[in-house]
Amino acid sequence: MNYKIVTDSTCELTADLVKQLDIHVLPVIVTLGDKQFLDNVDITSKQVFEDMKKGEIYKTSQIPLNTYIDVFSHYAKENIPVINVVMSSGISSSYETSVIAVNMVKEEYKDARIYTVDSKCCSVEMGIAVKYMAMAAQNRKSYEEILKILEFCKTNTGVLFTVSDLKYLSRGGRLSKASAFIGNMLNIKPILSVTEDGRLEVIDKVRSSKKVFQYIVDKVRSDIPKEELEKAEMIISYADNEEIAIGMKQEIVNSVGMEKDKISLQDIGPCIGVHTGPDSLYVFYLKRHLPLEMYS
Repeated sequence: MNYKIVTDSTCELTADLVKQLDIHVLPVIVTLGDKQFLDNVDITSKQVFEDMKKGEIYKTSQIPLNTYIDVFSHYAKENIPVINVVMSSGISSSYETSVIAVNMVKEEYKDARIYTVDSKCCSVEMGIAVKYMAMAAQNRKSYEEILKILEFCKTNTGVLFTVSDLKYLSRGGRLSKASAFIGNMLNIKPILSVTEDGRLEVIDKVRSSKKVFQYIVDKVRSDIPKEELEKAEMIISYADNEEIAIGMKQEIVNSVGMEKDKISLQDIGPCIGVHTGPDSLYVFYLKRHLPLEMYS
């Protein structure tokens, strides 16, 4: 049985990978006042960051119920089984909406094989899992086998990121306004990660960009066993400042010993960028490589 993998645009997968692995990506909605844009479709992160620096306030909203219903109905009508991988319910209500859509579609297509899954992750962390899940789907793996990949990636993916201005996290409700104001005054750089249940958490605070680099290097070095370094893979995302990502990559290569070609750089998408702001830095890496037999 060949499952169709559906996901949302917060997965940050490249257009080439989406096409190669035949993944159906649903764009999250980005709003500016009364204007609506589809994430990475009719708005770019470059435009978002330029506007944010001018004081514009962007917001995001979840994928509409009708969009899920239309997509699920299409595949049900064609008798194509679907696994829909949704951003963490810890930061979005999209999972709840997708469950409602599945139930509504199954009222008409009672035998439809449509599954929606709370990934408990977001951004490139989810993208790494979706990539391998799509590979497994192309190789006709079972539903249970494909879900094991998500669990493996969730357990073994390191997520570290930092922001240059705490006000963006404050706007999204991740940090109080008072804490954001004091943190900015003291030049505090928060190091954030994702909890097991898919929520954002501040795991440490440092006072300079240099210490941010050192913290990430030390964490990566402790997370990836030496015997895994040759197979380790990492994605460094950046928000409107590629030089920061290039510098971070060089630090990882010099201090951890990862190969350059195992570390890729990419611009973060509009939806994630709205909540973290310009000059943010994100590091995602697998602590252990995914066994080939799981997805081939």
